[in-house]
Amino acid sequence: MQHVNNYASFSKITDLKNIYNSTDLKDIGTFDKYLNYLNNYFIKSDILYHGDFSKLETPYISTGKNKFGDGFYLTNDIKYAYNFGNIIHHCLVDTSKVKFFKDQIDFFKIIAAYFNINKLPSKSQINEYTKHLYNEGYIIHIIKTNLPQEFIIGDISKCFILGSKHDINNFNSSLK
Repeated sequence: MQHVNNYASFSKITDLKNIYNSTDLKDIGTFDKYLNYLNNYFIKSDILYHGDFSKLETPYISTGKNKFGDGFYLTNDIKYAYNFGNIIHHCLVDTSKVKFFKDQIDFFKIIAAYFNINKLPSKSQINEYTKHLYNEGYIIHIIKTNLPQEFIIGDISKCFILGSKHDINNFNSSLK
């Protein structure tokens, strides 16, 4: 089975090299072996960014305050991620099963149709619908024309933070 990744751009390779060189990853194996490990971790993947005010070892599900429902929020734009915290986490994300919405209006309209209502869905309806998608194995991608994209993950096994203990341990195990 061929693996597909979307992080061959110069900026993402530079980010990966910085993560590799600033952590214990460099003591385990070569940068090329690290790239090979990442290329084979998920069938299809991308590197996305999460801004936070704390250094994280693992993703977490944020609840109660998000307009698109509970989940771990990411973006494809590193500058946009700084709007959510001064510490940027680079995350490898499983993008093999993505539910696309053309914008936030589309997102809310689809949820309203799902519940057969003619008004903006409630927060509980949004959460119920997104949990339904997560249970089906999806991550959510809300496309915003001329704006950074937003991704929401409800199953944290679909991503991990690059340079974290999890990443370092898995890279080490992949070489044995």
